Amino acid sequence: FAKTYNFTDASDINLCAGYPRHILALLAGGVPADDSIILNLKSKINSECYKNNLYGENGINDDVFGLIALLATGVSQNEPIIQDMVKTIKNEQTADGSFTYTDFTGIAINALKFAETKGVIIDPAIYAKAKNYLKPIQLEDGGWGQDLSYPLTTSWVMMGINALGEKQSDWTKENKNQ
Repeated sequence: FAKTYNFTDASDINLCAGYPRHILALLAGGVPADDSIILNLKSKINSECYKNNLYGENGINDDVFGLIALLATGVSQNEPIIQDMVKTIKNEQTADGSFTYTDFTGIAINALKFAETKGVIIDPAIYAKAKNYLKPIQLEDGGWGQDLSYPLTTSWVMMGINALGEKQSDWTKENKNQ
């Protein structure tokens, strides 16, 4: 299925997020980074999604997935598309430390931490601000969301926490954590 998917489904409203997510799914399934399907998707990322030093649509949903996918396939951290994605993500952080939404904060932490493993220099203050944003908004059941914990939001935040090297036991609310 993953190797033959053709991106014509009506749910593919943001192909610039879809292409890199598809690359990540293929990589997770054991498809090598130099496979023609992955190379074709990388070509689409560069030709369809990267224009005027900006990647995809407004916001960072596509940038975070694009950054992870391209770095995972061996694109150098020195490439302009990588530098521009990192810049866009970093610039999306608000004064309170969030990256627009709670789940995007977790995703952004993940993407930036992965970029660090590939040589991108990230100011530690970015992570400190994000952590200071997430800590007080953890809900009483130990998760994250709008008034009620939402599995998708909680999972992204937890992945961000793990990327920071934090222990789940350090993130409890009312003696609960997810």
